[in-house]
Amino acid sequence: MVSLHGVRSGQVRHHESYAKGRTLRKCDTRAHAVRPYKIMYDSSKHHRRSVRLEGHDYASAGWYFLTICAARRGEIFGRVVDNGVVLNRFGRIIQEQWSRVGAMREEVTLDEWIVMPDHLHAIVAIQHSAPQDETISPRAARSLASLVAGFKSAVTSRINTVREQRTQVWQRNYWEHIIRDERDLNNTRRYILENPQRWTIRNMNQP
Repeated sequence: MVSLHGVRSGQVRHHESYAKGRTLRKCDTRAHAVRPYKIMYDSSKHHRRSVRLEGHDYASAGWYFLTICAARRGEIFGRVVDNGVVLNRFGRIIQEQWSRVGAMREEVTLDEWIVMPDHLHAIVAIQHSAPQDETISPRAARSLASLVAGFKSAVTSRINTVREQRTQVWQRNYWEHIIRDERDLNNTRRYILENPQRWTIRNMNQP
């Protein structure tokens, strides 16, 4: 497991050049050119079902790569322009709300992340274990599921206030990968940062 030493709780490694927003056509997608990392989100395999690792404690200390997708994979958060993402009002809400996660939850450290037109990619570290109590639900306080549920709920509430109507913002559930070591972490960071470029290349190659 990757060490948490030297990373402050609430730290956000979100590059300014990407803070303007980005676009993507499907819920970021398939395996990519960055090797040896081969387990990225595949909508044909992971759409609308749990991919939780059986027996893993998602409230325990560790690093996780998250993908949270827009409902029906709609490109409702912005668009990709010149290999960068230009966020619209909804995308900026996501950006603001995700930035608050690290500040509001002392057990959470935010690493690299990016808002794309139809999804959010993020690396999250949980820095201490929850009590070992079998009566605690799968979405216990301080767990990964609790973090995602709270974030999605807050974003949905804010976007629906702007829309002045109740509509679905997110796909049900989310996808995650447990980051095992430093190499895995660095490959995942690179994957996140290169998302807009891959989006542009993929669109250019479409008929």
